Amino acid sequence: MELKKRSLRLFALALLMTASPLIRVPQARAEGLFDWFDKAFGGGDFHKAPTIDPIENENGPKGQTEDQAALNSFLKQQRINLPFYITNTQWTDADEDAYSAFIHTLGAAVAAKKCGDINRCLRNPEANIYAADDPEGLIFYADCARLPYLLRAYFAYHNGLPFGYVTAVEINKKAYGSLQDLDKVLATARLDDSPYGNEITGRGGSDMSRSPNTQMDFQRYLFNLLADVSTRVLRVGPLTPGFDLSDVYPVKLSRDGIRPGTVVTATGHAMTVWNVNPDGSIEIIDGHPGAYVQAHSLNSSKLQRSRPDQGLGFYRFRPVSAVGAHFDANNSYYGGKIVTASDEQLYAAGKYSLEQWFGPGTDFKPGQKVDPNAWKSAFGNLDFFSYIASQLRDQNSKFPADQAVKREFTDICGVIQSRQQSVNSAVSSGLPQRPHPASLVADIFGSSDADWEEYSTPGSDARLKDEVRASVALAITQYQLAKQNDPHVYFDGSAQDYVKTLINDLHAAAKGCSVSYINSSGRKVTLTFNQVLSRLNRMSFDPYMCIEKMWGASGAELSTCVDMDRGNAWYNAERYMRNTFGKQDANGIEVVRSTQPITLMMLRDPSLLDQPDSSDTNLGTKTVPLMNIESYLNSSAFLAALTAAY
Repeated sequence: MELKKRSLRLFALALLMTASPLIRVPQARAEGLFDWFDKAFGGGDFHKAPTIDPIENENGPKGQTEDQAALNSFLKQQRINLPFYITNTQWTDADEDAYSAFIHTLGAAVAAKKCGDINRCLRNPEANIYAADDPEGLIFYADCARLPYLLRAYFAYHNGLPFGYVTAVEINKKAYGSLQDLDKVLATARLDDSPYGNEITGRGGSDMSRSPNTQMDFQRYLFNLLADVSTRVLRVGPLTPGFDLSDVYPVKLSRDGIRPGTVVTATGHAMTVWNVNPDGSIEIIDGHPGAYVQAHSLNSSKLQRSRPDQGLGFYRFRPVSAVGAHFDANNSYYGGKIVTASDEQLYAAGKYSLEQWFGPGTDFKPGQKVDPNAWKSAFGNLDFFSYIASQLRDQNSKFPADQAVKREFTDICGVIQSRQQSVNSAVSSGLPQRPHPASLVADIFGSSDADWEEYSTPGSDARLKDEVRASVALAITQYQLAKQNDPHVYFDGSAQDYVKTLINDLHAAAKGCSVSYINSSGRKVTLTFNQVLSRLNRMSFDPYMCIEKMWGASGAELSTCVDMDRGNAWYNAERYMRNTFGKQDANGIEVVRSTQPITLMMLRDPSLLDQPDSSDTNLGTKTVPLMNIESYLNSSAFLAALTAAY
């Protein structure tokens, strides 16, 4: 799901300056006010025409987006007196266990669809054990990185615990855990995709008052948190000097390290683990525009191993202490300094580990020099997520090979459905009715161009395709483990039997999974799960396209398209970009990149396709990826892949 960017940033800033004396305008910071992140083959009925019903067009350009409405409600909520009492000076292991239980309960409710946005979730007693303690009228908002921070701060508030957070970062220009081989990217790098990550330049966000009997107001604290926090403060490598100042620390790949409350950081996104299944698979929740919260399984499409400097991986919040605090008449501590546990302290306690970058059995101490090439081959031929599952699973149980794959198919449905909001927001903006710009921005995944930054979806669409690819790769890995007599994975049957099982799983996921959009003539178009998967390579990420192109329409379905892309020139030229998977490759290089605005002539130049990482420009690939899962499962290629390793 693509998050709102420019208009909400300006909208919120205006509210911050005028709406309430509670809200302070944040000082200029490197990360800015809002952090918006970039946002999975089909069989069966993919060849059928979509269902089209007449309906009034409700996505007009004057309509307020769902995210604007949610943000507006949060920022303009009525002031409530909510003193942030600090009754404990430090987080203990018992507090961490309670925090994990709090996150697990919340995640289970989201997964069971008992609530779908953070405001309703935190007000639902089935999702939040503290819901009954909150006053009527208290409204919450969070997206992306703000969700784990909101949950941590909320738990601290209800348990009288100290809390603080990083408030400023700068682009780090030196590699500490990998080769210094991406300097050419630095000139155009942003805090969201900095090749060597960021470095911390400021901490703040203390919930402790400076003087007695003047507790911080919790509503104001949440307003400040919204303005201060972004995924950029998490894009800090564990070997970068000053990492002790970070809010999180890298964990061991074990059930002690990866458990409810563990934060998973990816490029431009942050997720929170809410459950680890007996088979070792990981379930997460994450925040989206409109304050929506979704539950997913974690796989390689959501988190790719990358160089340690970029700070992507598994973390837990550092335990926090209030040093030098005093007790006041309200039985609350004040005047103390918020101090986080250091890397050395966490390492000595057996909690800090760089294993996720440097491989099984490694035991690097904080600050220890590392081989800059070591991270690339740290897991050898081991699949990263298969290794993690082997460390997390119940060692006394066995699981069917298709169990985790079935969850992946179901997750793909959720991702497809969440795309509706991104597309609807682009249509609501009115961009399809404007002339297409003379060129695309140089960095299609993140740009200073406000409209492109806010409404385009190249990163999320590429990852959606990667999600599909990851599910098929998992299916192969799980079957091979079963046939190699893995003690925890089994399948009783032939490869052909396994294919039939997977297809049944796919059909079960597809049943009842559909999306709808309002076409340019005001009629409702309904697409099935398989129809969407079959057209992933045709779905446009360009917000200047009509909604039909954004959903990959063709034939009669496309005939209602109304936009300013004359002769479909831009749509056709962008097809090589749409063939790509993911946003960055294993070396941290964007799969689509350019040093200058991208013109039609450039998009039509075959010499700018399929270029190596050493090239400054790559505008896509000629290879059209197969997106029809059922067709691939039935292919001889898939059968050969299943039986290749045994």
